[in-house]
Amino acid sequence: MAELEGLVQAFAGLGLSISAPRLRKEAEAAELSLAGNADKDLPKILNLDLRKFGEGSIPEGLGKADRTVFKGPAVLQVSKVVNCAEPSYTQHHNGPNKLLLMLLTDGKREISAVEYGPIQGLTLNTVPGTKVKISNADVLNGLLLLEKRSCAVLGGNSLSYSWTKTETQYAFGHSLQGPGL
Repeated sequence: MAELEGLVQAFAGLGLSISAPRLRKEAEAAELSLAGNADKDLPKILNLDLRKFGEGSIPEGLGKADRTVFKGPAVLQVSKVVNCAEPSYTQHHNGPNKLLLMLLTDGKREISAVEYGPIQGLTLNTVPGTKVKISNADVLNGLLLLEKRSCAVLGGNSLSYSWTKTETQYAFGHSLQGPGL
């Protein structure tokens, strides 16, 4: 138990707020060692769904703030990405305009964010479940303004299968399930 608490504290130092009891439930499926080695377990943690064990690092009411700074650091999970500069019917094409709007979660709360400046690794095709580390991000009218200095893509792909299936269905314009399934 002490090793697990040490691991939770180590992750907290990295900006990842997690619940020890909920993490213990996920540990076996993710093949986590839980031996207090954050460096070894972090890549595996990034591939888990933060909604299952996240403790909440987004301050309550941040999504309603007029103007403030979200200090962090906090590791958040991408739930959805859309290009709000393009109409919905051209979302999946590389058009001349790009303004990414994202829905991010800490496992308990959600907040909308916009790519205010180019961020390496963040595209319209960013897979839901991808983790990003947020530090010192401006918040304007409840919207996180993300740029290179305030956001780093850490990786993770906890939701890639369901996202890939949905994207494939969208591309072909129909369900992949056969008749009667």
